[in-house]
Amino acid sequence: MSLKRRIIARLNRSAFVENLVYTAKHGPARGLKRQGGMGWLPSFVPRPHEWDAEEAFIERLDWQGMTVYDVGSDQGLFSLFFAHRVGKNGQVIVFEPNRRSVRRIEQNVRHNNFDNVRIMPIGLGAGRATMRFTFPSAEPARGTAISAIADQINVEPDATTVEIEVNALDDEIKRSALPIPQFIKMDVEGMEFPALQGMQETLRTHRPRLSIEIHGADTAGKVANVRQVVRLLEQLNYQMRHIESLEIIDSSNADHAATGHLYCEPKGAPPS
Repeated sequence: MSLKRRIIARLNRSAFVENLVYTAKHGPARGLKRQGGMGWLPSFVPRPHEWDAEEAFIERLDWQGMTVYDVGSDQGLFSLFFAHRVGKNGQVIVFEPNRRSVRRIEQNVRHNNFDNVRIMPIGLGAGRATMRFTFPSAEPARGTAISAIADQINVEPDATTVEIEVNALDDEIKRSALPIPQFIKMDVEGMEFPALQGMQETLRTHRPRLSIEIHGADTAGKVANVRQVVRLLEQLNYQMRHIESLEIIDSSNADHAATGHLYCEPKGAPPS
């Protein structure tokens, strides 16, 4: 972990920051109330480019009245953005397997008096399972159920491992009587392909749009991951764009999207 990230992580763990409730000055929750984190810093403080690119892209889309799934929500900052933008006629379904993060999402939703958010304390995968979930205590956003990524986290002094429940989205929609998604945002630290495998019925039948952040333990892992993701979505007749570069992505150039985010739209009906 870089020195800058270690400093920020230490600040985030302080009692002052943990309990501070404020109006965020930047990020997806800008203008909304949140607890904890560094959103109280001035908006001109430099941030990673991929964060700004994702937020700017999503900011331009029309969300009014939509049903949005926020898969891998961490503190719920995008969940707050979606809850605000979809309005009273829209819904936000949040999937977050880390109980510590779930508590923070609940706090942030409550601070903003949103009543259009439903929190599902589980992860998404290819099927129903119990998995080991590893995260740095100071950075729960990096939590993962992928062993190669977890091995990297386990060398850090504050690594924590817990058991989480995982299920396929196709099954969870039926089991929990969830509304059908129109947009799915995924930030699942390496579980992208298994999660997509578990929602193929939903993607075939209901054709939601997706935003997917690509992860992996290293460059090779990210390349292998994005190739699987792109191949599967091509089979389901989705067109993809790399959010950071705006390049159209398919199997011939999937490696170009090994870092950053994919925006995915259905081109029409999936092949029979």
